[in-house]
Amino acid sequence: MNKMIQILTVVLLIQVGLAAVLGTDMLGGAGGRGGKEKKLLSADITKADQIKIEEKASEEGKGENESLVLKSVDGKWTVPSVKGFPAGKTAVKKLIDKFADIKEDWPVATTDDAASRFKVAKDDYEGKVTFSQGDKALATIYIGTAPSFRKRHIRADGNKEIFAAGIEPQDLSLRPKDWIDRSAFTYDADEVEKVITDKFTLLRKNGKWEVDGAPSDKVTNQVKADTAFNTLCGIVFKDVEGEKDDPEYGLASPELKYSVVLKGGKPVEFQIGRRTVNDGFILKTSDKNFFVSISPYVIENIKKLDKAELLASKSDRPDGAAKAQPQH
Repeated sequence: MNKMIQILTVVLLIQVGLAAVLGTDMLGGAGGRGGKEKKLLSADITKADQIKIEEKASEEGKGENESLVLKSVDGKWTVPSVKGFPAGKTAVKKLIDKFADIKEDWPVATTDDAASRFKVAKDDYEGKVTFSQGDKALATIYIGTAPSFRKRHIRADGNKEIFAAGIEPQDLSLRPKDWIDRSAFTYDADEVEKVITDKFTLLRKNGKWEVDGAPSDKVTNQVKADTAFNTLCGIVFKDVEGEKDDPEYGLASPELKYSVVLKGGKPVEFQIGRRTVNDGFILKTSDKNFFVSISPYVIENIKKLDKAELLASKSDRPDGAAKAQPQH
């Protein structure tokens, strides 16, 4: 019996030792590194107003590092390399949150030799992300080799510990078009008072659409009106063409024109031109300096809109509401 107790005691001591070494919660304590998980970055990178993503030149001493900068101007993120075009708020927030939320698990390694081996050394890395506020760098993270699918070795500047974190190629894209806000020309219905086209005018009243000048025996089909609004005010563009007009854009004689009046009375003029040299169409609005290219199907859908399609007979339903039509 005494021998059995001795054996069990030894087993228990081994388990306690393993828990201390591996950080395993074998005795009901906290996991991770034996206590509350610590964040990789001590700085508050949500205060950053500039983010620089870099990729090291492939050959030592040859070529220059590729980089992309995101900059906050008046509280709004922009892509300076695309004439300061607005950056996608969701994309930038996702990047900041990803690095702000990385927790320190058990390090892969902690030596200078390992930093070079895993490509996270100060002068020997595969990528680098720097979060800055003004002229001050809040945090710099070195991005290294990939230990497995969708993971990269990383090291925060000033620390020797190297960790493996979930980072995917698109998280650190150097392509400006991956960061621009393709919904920059869209509006939410509740931002708008009315939409004026050469075929009809849609008024926004108490959260519902009303076709201006509708006959007394007709009501507005809310489903159709929503579709019309999204067609006119939900345009997702293809590429930013620039800030200067070009005769090739065809805006001297626009293919389509319409207006959107925002709450408060501010009008926004939409003009769409057919390109005279290249295929496709160009969109320009009065509230932005940019010219953007859009797909032909956008024009086709706008041209299909018709006032009669937005109306339904009051007798369609007992409550006088329009009967929703199936969308194809």
